[in-house]
Amino acid sequence: FPITGQRWMLSEHGGATPLWSPDGHELFFWARGSLMVVGIEYESGFQPSRARKLLDVDVAQVIGMDVFPDGKRFVMIGRGRASPDTPAPVLGISRAQRWVFPAQSPDIHVVTNWFNELKNP
Repeated sequence: FPITGQRWMLSEHGGATPLWSPDGHELFFWARGSLMVVGIEYESGFQPSRARKLLDVDVAQVIGMDVFPDGKRFVMIGRGRASPDTPAPVLGISRAQRWVFPAQSPDIHVVTNWFNELKNP
């Protein structure tokens, strides 16, 4: 998108952890305990819609989040309300059904070289 130097206010109450949708037509961010979304149109320049609440999430603060390639599901790591010094489990969020799935454990396991596992039956 061409750099114009122009600025747009996308949220009246601030926000954190901004994240573009995979197709570039939405901007997600965390504000006041909710996952927010702003639609973006490009047909005649940069045209943002008003921010709207996508869904509420029961964490005090989101530390990090990402969106799946389908643009309909998210993962988040946040700080819990009961113990704000302890990170909350990873959350999986489905935007279509407004479901929030807390992880069974706050641990994340990374599996490397998993192709080798497929080769050795």
